[in-house]
Amino acid sequence: NGSSSTSSSSTSSSSSSATQEHEPIGVFGGVSFRPFPERNFAEVVFLAIAQNHQIKGFGTRLMNHLKQTLKRMGIYHIITFADNNAIDYFAKQGFAVRTDLIDEVGNILVTKSKEKNGQNNGDDDGGGDDGDDNMDAFYGCDGLDFYDVIYGENKGYIKIYNGATLMHARVIKHVNYCQLNQHLIDNRKLMLEKIAQISDSVVPRQGFATPHQIDLSVIPGISADDIKNARSNLFAVERPTQIMMDINAKISGILKQLHNHPKSSVFAKPVDLVQAPLYDQVIKNPMDLSKIQSKLNNYEYTSMRQFINDFKLII
Repeated sequence: NGSSSTSSSSTSSSSSSATQEHEPIGVFGGVSFRPFPERNFAEVVFLAIAQNHQIKGFGTRLMNHLKQTLKRMGIYHIITFADNNAIDYFAKQGFAVRTDLIDEVGNILVTKSKEKNGQNNGDDDGGGDDGDDNMDAFYGCDGLDFYDVIYGENKGYIKIYNGATLMHARVIKHVNYCQLNQHLIDNRKLMLEKIAQISDSVVPRQGFATPHQIDLSVIPGISADDIKNARSNLFAVERPTQIMMDINAKISGILKQLHNHPKSSVFAKPVDLVQAPLYDQVIKNPMDLSKIQSKLNNYEYTSMRQFINDFKLII
């Protein structure tokens, strides 16, 4: 799914790693992290999922186990420097981009946090998380003092990477990340109980005693064309096959390598017609990496040959 940039901090600290195994496929990925229990955070140094097991949920599972591991260590904040190909993955895992603290070229924007009750609380007037006591109570831990993370102990606890994006996530203390499905079921039940106290919308209704067909055309706002389109599209959505998922995983890995090429930015987006007004008249089938990524997201590639043909249009 993604990987953060490999790093080695200038400050000495213990290093930890977590690797997951799942029978019968064996090792499908791993994550290396540097814990700082006394500062209540851990830095994800490197995370990777085997190419043939990407886009299958293994990355989420690995991150959930990491969060549970950090909870047992008393750590409730995770930070990482993610490259462009990993930002979406970390965002899906609950990470937020923090360019307000360190921008994309490595300039440090964080300032010293305010003092509160004689202690550095890490509020938002500088390097803190958000200074919201209610949110701290919700998460079950204090906000992270980013000024201390970056400048503490002379040179800071993390190494800053130019060209990578700082991302941060909080770990919720009362959530079991390895049993998220049950957690969601329990919370849905509680929510419905709360709704039932103020509304009868969740009360079961007596259905028809015999099979009954509803005439949708009598419902205001629904036209005959709407009904026709709904029926024709009812079974139109198809789930990607295993072959398509495997092809997507291979192409995704290739795209990551292409984006890391120093000259890939030229082909990353469509040609600007303002700068090249005659381009679409000369090039009848324009192609770029963003279009390939869009087709990849929609599972439009059913063979590697289709991808190769599109790539040839670029070169």
